[in-house]
Amino acid sequence: MLLLYTLLSTLLFLCSLLPTPAHGAFTTPVTSGNDTSVIEQNSAGTWCYYPAPRANRTIPLDRDCTGTNADFKAVMAVHLDQTASISYYSAGLDRLGGPEYPVVSSTGKIYLCISGQATDGLYETSCEQATRDNQFGRGPFGNRTVCALAVAQESVSDGCYAPEAPAGTSSNSNNSGAAEVSYRSGAQS
Repeated sequence: MLLLYTLLSTLLFLCSLLPTPAHGAFTTPVTSGNDTSVIEQNSAGTWCYYPAPRANRTIPLDRDCTGTNADFKAVMAVHLDQTASISYYSAGLDRLGGPEYPVVSSTGKIYLCISGQATDGLYETSCEQATRDNQFGRGPFGNRTVCALAVAQESVSDGCYAPEAPAGTSSNSNNSGAAEVSYRSGAQS
């Protein structure tokens, strides 16, 4: 009996060493669970975030990452200074990767930050704690904490959306209630 147990244990161990198929954080289009916001591939094959327009939103945008959302203030500032619209960050605020980054539950706290523009012109950037692949937003029961602001990154390299013009360059703003530029590290006091 001991020999059979040893053989089975060895076989299981050897199987665990075999390469497994790679997976990524976003492998299929995903909605937020509480409105029409979606992460899906655009026509160029890039994973992009498309927030729900104002009329379809069920949860209002935040004015600032404070209170229960205070944990997201620092990672929000880091993300707004990046040029990728979807990024994962470590607890130390290091960028771990983009939409292809696999979320592993045992690696500690991982943040997901996403930026995009809705069809009505609304810009949105949100940050949350990532817990698994193919998931974002507050969820259908509102049980996940997210800080979502009406603000865009200054520059976007993946082509997912056209960022807003810098403050003072346009009199037509689509971001009523936009976050203060103090989130951008260059404007911090």
